[in-house]
Amino acid sequence: MDQDHQDHQDHQEPPQPAPGMTAPMRVAVVVLTTCCAMIAILWVYGVYGLLMSPDYAGEGFNNDFSVFWAAARLANEGRWLAPFDVDILNAARSIPPTTEHYEMIWFYPPAYLVLLWPLGKLSFFWAWIMFCAVSLAFFAVAIRGPTRSVPGAFWFLVCAPVTMLLLTLGQNSLIFCGLLVVAVEAMRRGQPMVAGLALALMTLKPQLGLVIPFALAAGGYWRVLVWACIFTALIVLATLVFPGLDYWTAFFRGIAAGSDRLRQPELEYLMVSAYGTLAAAGVPRDLALQLQAVITVTTLVSLVWLWRRDVPFDVKAAGLFFSIILATPYAVYYELIFPLCGALYSARAGYGKTRPQAILLLSIWILPVIGTVAISAQEPGYIFALVVLAACLVVTLRRSSRA
Repeated sequence: MDQDHQDHQDHQEPPQPAPGMTAPMRVAVVVLTTCCAMIAILWVYGVYGLLMSPDYAGEGFNNDFSVFWAAARLANEGRWLAPFDVDILNAARSIPPTTEHYEMIWFYPPAYLVLLWPLGKLSFFWAWIMFCAVSLAFFAVAIRGPTRSVPGAFWFLVCAPVTMLLLTLGQNSLIFCGLLVVAVEAMRRGQPMVAGLALALMTLKPQLGLVIPFALAAGGYWRVLVWACIFTALIVLATLVFPGLDYWTAFFRGIAAGSDRLRQPELEYLMVSAYGTLAAAGVPRDLALQLQAVITVTTLVSLVWLWRRDVPFDVKAAGLFFSIILATPYAVYYELIFPLCGALYSARAGYGKTRPQAILLLSIWILPVIGTVAISAQEPGYIFALVVLAACLVVTLRRSSRA
């Protein structure tokens, strides 16, 4: 199928019927989303009070965003390579020595640090608030279109547990998931340049995009793939000028030197990838990596088969979002925002009308809660997540085979 025909077909595709919501389900949406939003607000208020206390005196806080803030501060000082030094990076987080905190590392390409650079001029709290506000606003705008045909879906995603978790941690998955939504919707409308730009920006967190080029090629989206390559090349060329080639050298050295740090037991407990969950469950790491390779190849083959078929575009999109985590060996629990968007596209395609279907989609929404409770009990928290994601992909493939 050539690209022009594919673009026209997707652009003309009629909206898919969305499952209706019963009154109890509407009440559940309101109650659950309100609770999540209130928890996030109370968390922000509590952190602000803590940072203003004499023990902190406005210094940094022990969450993931503190690494982004520290790297931005170092960049503002002209020390662009300093974030790759673990000691310098963690000192720049400015967490009081009397406060318990964990060591963190820096693994991001130069363009991401350039985007963070303005935040280094702010105090930790306001930099964190601005980062979260921009992330949430971008995600909300990205999902506004595809959620219109599914009643309640917008707030169900915006106030989901994983969304609130991302805001409290100050992580960036809302932005990258929003970029994939933008790319998918641009492909639906037949806008390959916009889709290519969004996918090129996703390369700033490359482990999340392993399966995307294969899906594009299988679906005949060659112009999207070409534009993605062009914009990616432009980003790389721009960063060769600033911050420069030395950053790229330090980046690849940091990845090689820091791979052992990614295999720490405390981090594996937080992973939702096959490798992480199996290693946390006691499977030897080498065997867990081999099993991850099998799951990655299986996921890739399944996704290629799905995108080659003449099925509703929402079914293809759902399969892509479910495959993101299954295909990568490194995915932490806050990446569960991707399969949650997969649930959105499944609902757009008409899945979720029966009780078992609704329970499967709802289980994706509640996965972070289950995982957090399990981890607090010193148990591997996300094995259940791996099973749910695999089930969602299998269901998507089965629906495709019947179409």
